[in-house]
Amino acid sequence: MAYEHIHTTGTHTAKRHLVSALSLFVLAPLVGEFLLGNLPITWRWALLSLAPLYGGGALLIREVTRRLRLGWPSMMILGLVYAVIEEAFVTQSLFNPNFVGLRLLDYGYISSLDIGAWWTVFVLAIHTIWSTAVPIALVEGMTPTARTTPWIGLVGLAITALVFAIGCAATFCDQRLPFWQAPMGDGGFVTQNTCSETSDYRQQNSCEVSCEHGWRGWREPSLSSCDHRTRRTFTTGCAIWRHCTQTTATGNP
Repeated sequence: MAYEHIHTTGTHTAKRHLVSALSLFVLAPLVGEFLLGNLPITWRWALLSLAPLYGGGALLIREVTRRLRLGWPSMMILGLVYAVIEEAFVTQSLFNPNFVGLRLLDYGYISSLDIGAWWTVFVLAIHTIWSTAVPIALVEGMTPTARTTPWIGLVGLAITALVFAIGCAATFCDQRLPFWQAPMGDGGFVTQNTCSETSDYRQQNSCEVSCEHGWRGWREPSLSSCDHRTRRTFTTGCAIWRHCTQTTATGNP
């Protein structure tokens, strides 16, 4: 009788832990994207694509911290690491001068790092606090008896890490304009479809247009009135365009 009671209690506890883990998995994208107003609630179907990245990341942070018996300072540091992974490598908004068409790097631009100071601080703080810390605190607050207890085992931790990796890869591949930091020229950026897009800008070679389109320009006009960042990224775009043109003409990389 005692054994059955212990077994029943253990099963019930495991189920509660699983519910807590799944709650965090769903709550993280709800807070990070919907509560902050980035997405309307009518887009709730987007949870299916956001949960692996946001939920997987938050659950991974929480489980690693609690399994190692660390506290909230460590949780916040891991949240910052998550923020850097998402914004520097997955969406690459920290380096994309025309991310979602908003020119977010124009404000407080740091030429030596090719980032915008204000956007960097803002978006990293959002993910550190709202995408990870707030959902974790909310779910742990609803389960005070298991607040510092790991909710999933090692197998569950491995699955969570895999889901998070899949979420990162899927989000990266789903970007409307996949984007990499260009290794050519003086720095700057280029999309993977630069060669196919340059024809759209062949007649737009004024300095005004080069400032507006930056890395998508096709040749270098007069840049006397453009800022340093535009000259830098635009020149790189021109170099890549010339490289693509030569490659197309000769058939050699």
